[in-house]
Amino acid sequence: MKPLNILIFTALVVLFFFILIIARDFLIPMVMAVFIWYLINVLAATIRKIRIGAFKFPGSVSYFISIILILAILTFIVNLISSNIAQVVAAAPTYQKNIDRISHPATEFIQEKINLNPDQLFSDINLSVIISKIAGGLTGLVSNAGLITLYIFFIFLEQKYFRKKLNALTQNKKRYSEVMQLIKRVDTDVKTYIGIKTLVSALTAVLGYLVMSIVGLDLAEFWAFLLFILNFIPNIGSLLATALPSLLALIQFNTYTPFIIVLSGILAVQLVVANIVEPRLMGQSLNLSPLVIILSLVIWGTVWGIPGMFLCVPLTVVIMIIFSHFPKTRPIAVMLSRAGRLTQ
Repeated sequence: MKPLNILIFTALVVLFFFILIIARDFLIPMVMAVFIWYLINVLAATIRKIRIGAFKFPGSVSYFISIILILAILTFIVNLISSNIAQVVAAAPTYQKNIDRISHPATEFIQEKINLNPDQLFSDINLSVIISKIAGGLTGLVSNAGLITLYIFFIFLEQKYFRKKLNALTQNKKRYSEVMQLIKRVDTDVKTYIGIKTLVSALTAVLGYLVMSIVGLDLAEFWAFLLFILNFIPNIGSLLATALPSLLALIQFNTYTPFIIVLSGILAVQLVVANIVEPRLMGQSLNLSPLVIILSLVIWGTVWGIPGMFLCVPLTVVIMIIFSHFPKTRPIAVMLSRAGRLTQ
């Protein structure tokens, strides 16, 4: 690569991340709006395929039902987060006492063997403050509901003109047909990924909920929802989804048995789903490299915070799928993948 090309490429990368940081308040709601718009379209297409005798849902009715379902799901998520966070904050003093009880042996060991002041090590473990920060990050994902709704409305207005604009750009029936076939292939791959990932994430959440309910873990519904969400982030997400409810079991109960049951149960569910169920449904073609996942979490987490960490892996997978269908960008998709095997 020529020095000038390297310089231009570097400048474009710097400019790209500069725009991501400066315009984050605009871009995060926009990206979320695009995802929701896509989900509405997928759901509407599924509803149109449903037949009751000779009756099938008209296009406008299917879109209306899809929007109502998406709004109902988002409302449920907001209420679930807010109510459960309130319960955790209320129970925080009890949890804090258990944290102090569990940390007491470590405190004595540090004081006797290492000759350090343990108060300096454990004084910053304030559960209420930690919970408040997590709550702020989670509610930040849904705090721009009005702006997201506005974006979705205008995206739908533009949707009906997309084919006309594409036809005007190509100015050639053969070229237009080729572009439309490419878009359909990309759309099929993205739908396959989202559909299968949603299915296995839901399965993980349901089985995890059963495990947590058996021991009577507080906020089992919230942790099941978190299992569902974090399962979209391979490796790191599964680790967090296992560790967080297990830690709560450790500080909620006075014995270690519930902690062991929750940890081993959720870990077993994660291993079975990740290593048996998901590979059989999806195969290895859409798996990201573990290094790419770590880099994506670090980069997008730094740029967009918690929303960036939730969005980074789905966005990277979609980018990899799109790049895999273009000869010039296919090498980038190969580098992003786990083993270099891509869809044809």
